Amino acid sequence: EAVLSAWMPSTWVQEAIRQQSRQHLTAPGVLAHTKPGDPISEQLAALQCDAGRRPLPTAQSVSMDTLGLQSLVSDGCFNAALELSSLYLSSQGQGLGQCGLPSQHTPHTLQMWCARITLLVHTQRFKDAEMELEAFGELDKPDLYYQFNPQDHPDMTGSMVPFSLRLLHAQLPSYLGRHHLSLDRLCLMEHICDQILMGIKMFRLPWQQELLSQAEQKCKCERDVTCAMCVCVFVQMQRVCGLRDWQE
Repeated sequence: EAVLSAWMPSTWVQEAIRQQSRQHLTAPGVLAHTKPGDPISEQLAALQCDAGRRPLPTAQSVSMDTLGLQSLVSDGCFNAALELSSLYLSSQGQGLGQCGLPSQHTPHTLQMWCARITLLVHTQRFKDAEMELEAFGELDKPDLYYQFNPQDHPDMTGSMVPFSLRLLHAQLPSYLGRHHLSLDRLCLMEHICDQILMGIKMFRLPWQQELLSQAEQKCKCERDVTCAMCVCVFVQMQRVCGLRDWQE
């Protein structure tokens, strides 16, 4: 996303990037085991239904990339999609049992992490999603920026982290009942988006059309953040009202 090119690291991360410090890197790894099988087929088979024998793609029958992942998700094979994400990340040194080991991020690995965390949340494995995201901290570590490896990403700056992963990282605590933490993270995202828009307005003369396009993307990102904040507040209000009714 073009708006991420303007996503600047915090002060200490900028200094770590300048010194090429190898401390405080992410070193993530798959922690959640994939549940085998296709639950829909198993349920149909238990009912002695012919549809239970439906041929479905597996992690081994599709390409080990985002296209293969999309194929599995479109067929509703979420466990297989999680298995595929685990296999892909293992090939990049970030798989099961590799947490804490040195590895290098690319936009592709971070896109796969985004898809994996989304799948864990979709299958309501919130605690697993939180554990796997812990290695990323607040998504503001040196190796999450292009400029940390300039030899691999010449003339590129900004964050490699997909905006959707940032949004998911901010929303995840609310699924576990920690709504205030979600609101804090969402408010910080909104503040950063505001700063990016101000920067685009101030320095848009040389590449006006491109920056206007970035501004439009930023506005969409900000709307997503605002929508997530409203949902978080609404759920918290529901919980408070429910507790009040129970006490009465």
